[in-house]
Amino acid sequence: MTGTIQSAWPEYQGQNIYDVQKQLEANGVKAFISDGTTALPTSTSTDGDDSVCLDDVWLYPGSGDLVLGIPARGPRHADRVNIGWPELVGTPFQKAAKFITAEQLGVKVVYGPEGFGRTKDYRLDRVFLDVGKDGNVALIPKLG
Repeated sequence: MTGTIQSAWPEYQGQNIYDVQKQLEANGVKAFISDGTTALPTSTSTDGDDSVCLDDVWLYPGSGDLVLGIPARGPRHADRVNIGWPELVGTPFQKAAKFITAEQLGVKVVYGPEGFGRTKDYRLDRVFLDVGKDGNVALIPKLG
């Protein structure tokens, strides 16, 4: 028996969240839409409560009911709708960039000195990283 198991769907980024949910479920993938609450499931049991199943796909609504970020398998993140990495402030910027690209599939990290200029367009596949004089992350990295 051969086959593949897909873990991320970059082609659905920015599409209508309800259409994406239907398409995923039509292909046998459990897909849930996050309601933006901060409450997370606390159990990882496999006795019928599959609210934390790592095979599930959580979809995060952006403006206009469009999918925010790249849908991927894994647990729901309470802060996914307002994506940012406050825990990376003070971390060496190279390490932070590696962490962000591993956690947020398909993003490009753009870095520069603290307060560096940015383009005006907002992109879900880009993170700006402000680097302090000490080489560490100076401000909370966020999508943009």
